[in-house]
Amino acid sequence: MVCVNQSHRYMLILFCAVLLEIFIGGGVGLIRFNDIPLRMVLMAIYWLFFIFFLTVRPSQLRLDLDALLIFIIIMWTVFSALVGLWNNNEIRYIYDDVKPMMYFLIYFPMKATVDYYRVSYKVVYKILLVASIVMSTSIIAIYIKSSAMNSALEFELYKKEITDFLGVGVIQFRSFGEGIFYSGMHYLVVTNIFILYFFTVRKLSIPEWLIFYVNAATILISNTKGLIVMMVIGCGLVIACGKVKRSVILFIFATIVIMFLEYEFFGFDRLNFNAFVSMGSHSIRWLVFNQSLDFINEAPVIGNGFGVALESRLGHQENSYLDILVEQGLVGLGLYVLLFYQVLRGLLAYKNTVYLAFASYILGLIVISATNPYINNPMGIILIVLAMIYKKEASKVRE
Repeated sequence: MVCVNQSHRYMLILFCAVLLEIFIGGGVGLIRFNDIPLRMVLMAIYWLFFIFFLTVRPSQLRLDLDALLIFIIIMWTVFSALVGLWNNNEIRYIYDDVKPMMYFLIYFPMKATVDYYRVSYKVVYKILLVASIVMSTSIIAIYIKSSAMNSALEFELYKKEITDFLGVGVIQFRSFGEGIFYSGMHYLVVTNIFILYFFTVRKLSIPEWLIFYVNAATILISNTKGLIVMMVIGCGLVIACGKVKRSVILFIFATIVIMFLEYEFFGFDRLNFNAFVSMGSHSIRWLVFNQSLDFINEAPVIGNGFGVALESRLGHQENSYLDILVEQGLVGLGLYVLLFYQVLRGLLAYKNTVYLAFASYILGLIVISATNPYINNPMGIILIVLAMIYKKEASKVRE
């Protein structure tokens, strides 16, 4: 019995550890063992404890509509991988496409952990706050040091130093002094959506205020339109649908003023609309779009399988929906539509609760995934899974 109880406790520890690693590690993960991400090791151990947990408490495996939908998505992932092999797509690209989809498997041990331990959303919120502090302060420190470089040569040497330490592609530097992008910034947006929701229903603590504004500054430092748009959408929906107080108007005004001052200070060219229209990335997106249509016309229903490599872009393309249509077809896209319907139907039934923050994030994710690969990426999938789990809790707990 002691061993059983310990295994249960380890599941709760692993629940927190997996979320903390993903929230801080972003899309790639910071810690690796011989090229194996720490999160994959944690998830494998999590599943082993989950299997042992089921041998003792098999009733915790509840096969409802959500579990069935996750199972179908995983089976379609396997089918799409086989189609990719049939079409002679490169195995390394197939592996890269299958790997993020396997994050849907975390639904089952996490659902069991939340049900057995009655893990509140507050645990997830606290993990987001901790991850935000670590991430935002680190990125701002790197940005300040890079901006202090006296020449482009010093800047390039500093970039190499950071790349050698963290790995290739973990942090992306814009042009000299133009900002820094890190995939984990996605979770700074999520954190701010939750903080703003709590602001509409209770008094925020000083650390929450500081985290909100430091996160906002870090998102601006990223010089990334997608993140800024997502934060505006998510926070806007929280304000529009939540219990809005008079003080919220002052809060919004203060935030806009601060962001304007930051924009003027940093002078980000990438956030300028005229510059955006003429940017090379804009024309590349259209090229990717046209090439994707050719693949979609070849196999519109079941797709061309994982591992499709466009001439203009290898691996994941930035439009998640095109990526899904090209590789998984209308069936794959339909599964995502059904997934979002299930999640939002459960969350929006309780408009005056914290589950509104989950729903606002999901709606923002749906919009921004047209220009960013989030819904078929670990960063988006893990929060979709959490939303699926906690939408059931919404039917049990009213705040």
